[in-house]
Amino acid sequence: MRRLFLLLVIPVAVWADGVPPCIVAPPAPEVFPTPACSWQAEGPTAFLSGDTAQLGLLLPDLSTLTGAIPLGSPPTGTFTSFFDVFTEVSIDGGPFVPGTGAVTIQGAGAPDTYFTQMTELNLSVGTALIRVDPITPSTGTTTITNLGAGGFQISSFFDVFTDLSLDGGTTWTPSSGQTVVELTESTPEPSTAWLLGGGILAAVGRRRLKVNR
Repeated sequence: MRRLFLLLVIPVAVWADGVPPCIVAPPAPEVFPTPACSWQAEGPTAFLSGDTAQLGLLLPDLSTLTGAIPLGSPPTGTFTSFFDVFTEVSIDGGPFVPGTGAVTIQGAGAPDTYFTQMTELNLSVGTALIRVDPITPSTGTTTITNLGAGGFQISSFFDVFTDLSLDGGTTWTPSSGQTVVELTESTPEPSTAWLLGGGILAAVGRRRLKVNR
């Protein structure tokens, strides 16, 4: 008796770093940053004090966005984008606590690729504060690919160097290395869903971040 073996091949998309690209499709507004995408830290940030901090998704609040990049015809040259963010932060392995902050990104380049620097990152979670290190530059790259039919694929990451304060900003401790923050699609966990309801949906309209030193 012959046995028949059926080999079923299912195509699966695989990305080199394990993070799927952020796709912005109609009818999303053709600007970046967009609530369709958010940044997330690759892992916990270790500080020289021995403390650790883990960031949840950094969700942009478009109601405060200035200096957006138009996706349909992105400019050549320099730009500065400012926006508030909603996030969660876990200190020393504790529970994730909702927080807010502000981000400023500066960049320069061609319409498809920008070399960027995060010049401002101020997060507040109770008496715990996290900021971008004022001495070591937190640089990255943002790439915008036109997929046609009004769709775009966005890849963005930063090597972020941060400082931590646990006394309300009186003293600051630098991180022991950079944190990689990468853009991804905005799919917040249940514990962060209230952030969308409270801020992102209030902004009319609709690949990568990391944070260590």
